[in-house]
Amino acid sequence: MAKMSRTPGNASGAFKKALKDMQNANVRVGWFESSKYPDDNQTPVAYVAAINEIGPHKRPFMQPTADAREREWAELMFNLSKRVVKGKMTVEDALTAMGLQVGGDIQHTIAHVTSPPLSLITLLARVARRDGKKVTGKTIGEFAAEIKEKGEAAIRQEVAGISEKPLNETGYMLATTSFSVNMQAPNKVDDET
Repeated sequence: MAKMSRTPGNASGAFKKALKDMQNANVRVGWFESSKYPDDNQTPVAYVAAINEIGPHKRPFMQPTADAREREWAELMFNLSKRVVKGKMTVEDALTAMGLQVGGDIQHTIAHVTSPPLSLITLLARVARRDGKKVTGKTIGEFAAEIKEKGEAAIRQEVAGISEKPLNETGYMLATTSFSVNMQAPNKVDDET
């Protein structure tokens, strides 16, 4: 009777390396410190994204994306992990693929957010910015007074032709959605959404 024995081969080493690499690796998707609107205040995109995601006039896009795509993301990560364990791709490449997918899914959601509708004040602010005027707290108050004085119907005529699409006045939030692959556990959380 033949005696069989198993000895670990290259696959065992690749598996151990993949496990070690995966323990400390992560991918983060959102807006990082360098993503700022080209306005006078250099407003961080992460700040504007957070206001829309969890602020008083919520227009969430990150959590709904995660909720809708959770199963697909888990399946993708499972398939990518199998490729890493088999030595067909690196952990960094797998996380890059994951970051591209999640970032693209978030961008898709941002592009399709339609509610709640923008307020007349926001639309007047868009008109003012289009015309090169600076919008401040004082001008916001002036817009509110103008709406009260003229009425909503008159203001609707004034803002005709201005995009009423939420989250896309400039397209900057959509364009600056990014991801970061970290192969070591982070020491601190960066300013991001």
